Amino acid sequence: MVRTFLMLTLAWLTLAFTLSCSDEDDGQRDAGRDVEIDRPVDQVVDLPVPDLLPDDDLGPDDAVTPDSVDCQVSDWDPDGAIEPFTIRVPQERTVMCTYPEEDPQETAFYDQDLLCRFEYECTWFDLYLQATPTGCVSTGFPYPSFDEPGAVSAWIRVAGQISPIEATYDYGGNHHNEWLTFTLDDQRFRIAHSSIGCGGRACAPPDCLQLCASTGPCEANADVVVNGCARETGSGPPPLPVICVTINADGSVPPLLDPWVSHPEDEYYPLLPCACDFVDI
Repeated sequence: MVRTFLMLTLAWLTLAFTLSCSDEDDGQRDAGRDVEIDRPVDQVVDLPVPDLLPDDDLGPDDAVTPDSVDCQVSDWDPDGAIEPFTIRVPQERTVMCTYPEEDPQETAFYDQDLLCRFEYECTWFDLYLQATPTGCVSTGFPYPSFDEPGAVSAWIRVAGQISPIEATYDYGGNHHNEWLTFTLDDQRFRIAHSSIGCGGRACAPPDCLQLCASTGPCEANADVVVNGCARETGSGPPPLPVICVTINADGSVPPLLDPWVSHPEDEYYPLLPCACDFVDI
């Protein structure tokens, strides 16, 4: 009888000790999860780093903000976003070029029309720009200028609504490293290149977004207050990526494909980074 009592007592003590250890371990694991959830972001930057496409993944070295992590973009319409714009057929324009020690000559340039898509602060934007040559810069190899009033027109689509906006376009010199600016809600933006190829020439349309100061022409990096084009040579996409395509000569619009990734439907992708990958920022 005594032996039976001792055995039952020992079994009860063993069970109680086991339950006590299990509760303690569960508490440590729960506490560990709480620490993991509440742990602050290790690297926080002022520059937002949104995903341009829904299936883009941030790499382990990407610096992110809490907003970029929690951002839920729902107004993305990859198939129908272009339809509301009335796309013109680019035309050949004749302007006068003045060369040193020569008489002015007529020179023909084509319209430079672009369609760009980007996401900023959890909102999708489609920007359609028409740039009509009105002059000529004849330093070295001639290229068109777009300085006359009415030379550049632009429209932006936000949440299905299209509105005209103020914009400028620059051909980008002899190498055609083009860029454009526009103003939206009193904020000035610049779309430029994050990678330049061999010989200092762009190898793809503009691919990144910059925020400009409220004053200044926004034609130089000195006017840029948030540089969404900043990246290191040989690295991946810029922090604020943009997809731009040049309107075809027949007025058709190429697919808006991310230039930094491969696409089965087009063997020439990825377009970026350029060969040589010169970073001019």
